[in-house]
Amino acid sequence: MLIIFRILGEIRDNIGNQLKRVDLITKQDLQNVKRSFKIDMQEGVRNKDDATSVHLCIEELQRSEFNSVLLYKREGDILESFPLEENDFCLIIMSQYQQHMLVKYGNNIIAVDGTHGLNNYDFELTTLMVVDNFNEGFPGAFMFTNRKDTLIHQIFFEVIESKVGNKISPNTFMSDITGVFYQAWSSVMGVVPFQLYCTWHIDRAWRNNLNKIPNIEKRKEVYKTLKVLHQNVDETSFRKQLDNMINFLFEDADTEKFGSYFK
Repeated sequence: MLIIFRILGEIRDNIGNQLKRVDLITKQDLQNVKRSFKIDMQEGVRNKDDATSVHLCIEELQRSEFNSVLLYKREGDILESFPLEENDFCLIIMSQYQQHMLVKYGNNIIAVDGTHGLNNYDFELTTLMVVDNFNEGFPGAFMFTNRKDTLIHQIFFEVIESKVGNKISPNTFMSDITGVFYQAWSSVMGVVPFQLYCTWHIDRAWRNNLNKIPNIEKRKEVYKTLKVLHQNVDETSFRKQLDNMINFLFEDADTEKFGSYFK
């Protein structure tokens, strides 16, 4: 109903010097248009129940010319093709253009990222990305699920492989530092020559472990040195700084525990 009042408000705000038929549109007129064109969304959703709203949206996508829904499992459904629990939810989406980009750029860099806390259902959004010709990240596929283990990501990559018709063989794979994404990828698509960790995840891991250093001033000094090391792109200089950093950490009793973690 708020959308209808918003439309009416915009119409009233744009009334000119000469009155037109559109200026006289009423709430009932909009309700009639909504009913005639079967526009059943309320406040931007198809149904007040989230599960029903998602299901209606998925059904619409599945009826489209290019079905972008690669896998859809509702809570309570049983899928014989995949070993998922009855209460699991999984939705995997890849549009036609996403498939095109994945096939075109997937042999260079693949990045996988998980986003948590999107809603009250504790679902996780997993995004599979490629790097395009402008050196920008582009999402190749999405998965929404309640699971966060290796199995669900194996399923994610398996349905993508099935859709594109062959394995994707990137030169570099980038992800967080848990190993879940790469374990799933390598079991489905094969081993990747280079595996990189996301800078943000590395920095977060360092900051979380800096509490191993009891002295706050030493903690700040170590973090500053880590950032300098992190940004060094010269291999020879980096290796020298790395050795110096490790020696420095083990020379002090306050930083020795962090040194064991870092090494």
